[in-house]
Amino acid sequence: MNEGSYGTSGICPNTESVIQEGKNVYGITFAADDGEAWTEAQMIAAIEGVAAVDRKLWSAGGFRTIMGSVTFLRSSKTQWTDSNGNVHNIDYGAQTFGRTVEFYDPAFDVGSLDPNFRNNVVHEVGHVFNYAIATGSDADPYAELGQALGGTLPSRETFRDGLDPYPWQQNTRGDSMNSNGELYADGFLNWTYDSFNNEPEGVQISGWFDAQMSLWVSPSNP
Repeated sequence: MNEGSYGTSGICPNTESVIQEGKNVYGITFAADDGEAWTEAQMIAAIEGVAAVDRKLWSAGGFRTIMGSVTFLRSSKTQWTDSNGNVHNIDYGAQTFGRTVEFYDPAFDVGSLDPNFRNNVVHEVGHVFNYAIATGSDADPYAELGQALGGTLPSRETFRDGLDPYPWQQNTRGDSMNSNGELYADGFLNWTYDSFNNEPEGVQISGWFDAQMSLWVSPSNP
């Protein structure tokens, strides 16, 4: 694994300063498996997503205060093995493990300048947020969203009616798209950019996220 594989050679000063800001201000480390590398454009697009989250969390101390140090890994994995030992090709863009986000080849198919990639980054940061809150307090964003479905939130089946289509819904895989975690991460993405739609479901979800996010990042949250 090559950590910080972007280096500084050949990078213009403005680009280098943006990349260093990602590490020094937001606590982001760009790493890559052997044979893989982040391009400058990819790193800048990722940092743009992180900066958007930072702005939303500013009153609570910002991205780094809430998330801690986060690693974005450019992974060489092309397959995964299920619990039955069956091997499958990776056909999704990324997966988050604690404070490490692994990005796979499909994540980069859209191109780094496409906002779809940036939105993928923010969706995955939503998973990091859940981990940071769940391990640092008694709160559990995934579980609390699940408990609210069908009550203060739309039902599991109608939740996504409050979100515009891709790229504002990053997980459209039928086997997992309506799990608590994936609904939460897509909700986190739309909360970051204030992009819930104006349907009743969107208004309902937006209000819930605003209230809950304030509670979760409150210094009084045990």
